[in-house]
Amino acid sequence: IIGGTMLPVVGWRGVFWLLVVLNVVQAILAFRMPETLPEEKRSAGVLRSMFPRMWQCLRRPAFVGYMLAGSLGFGALFAYIAASPLVLQSQLGLGSTAYGLIFGGMALLIPVSNTLNMRALRAKHPRSLLVGALLIDACVALILITFALTTPTLWALPFFAVLSLMGGFIMANASALAVEEIRDIGIGAGTGAMGFFQFIIGGLVPPLVALGSNPTASMANGILTCAGLALLGVLLGSAAPHSRPKNI
Repeated sequence: IIGGTMLPVVGWRGVFWLLVVLNVVQAILAFRMPETLPEEKRSAGVLRSMFPRMWQCLRRPAFVGYMLAGSLGFGALFAYIAASPLVLQSQLGLGSTAYGLIFGGMALLIPVSNTLNMRALRAKHPRSLLVGALLIDACVALILITFALTTPTLWALPFFAVLSLMGGFIMANASALAVEEIRDIGIGAGTGAMGFFQFIIGGLVPPLVALGSNPTASMANGILTCAGLALLGVLLGSAAPHSRPKNI
């Protein structure tokens, strides 16, 4: 929203300079922030052992399956994020401020999604919620393909909202299921591996969804592909032998 407001005044370069300033402020605050972990609980040589422990995590098929499910589910969300400026501004003719307001509103649905997921976990297993969210993403992609084959309109916005709402269900449950497989190795190593692959997928998706001539179709195809592959990841995670008794 702030970027959309600034863009007509300072241009896209000004937006990046604002990001530079924000990152400098964050770095200063980070260096000034004291360590909160008690000294007796701190570990020496954590960085040296990080990569060997990450490799141990990657040797467990169940962990890899859920890691892929979470990363590809994140890729489905990134397909929407990457293509939304083309769809909303180029195809539907929205201005930068209107786009910023809509995109910001959609982003607010992600913490809402996390809250709804926490409540749903009282009654449902995280694997069921993960599969359900990925299936909803795939259905949304099919609906968006029908929009792409006709004439894209603002009626697509509710379906973009659904994609944001599924984000918390996908990433939180995939992470919980993956971490449960490597608690004996170390949660830090597992979450490090998941974060790495998540952003690898997030980096690969945007150029792929930008290839087509119809942004709505490219977005929908990217979402459908990522959701379908993520479901295969859940299948791998469920079928692989588990490393420890399930506590979830």
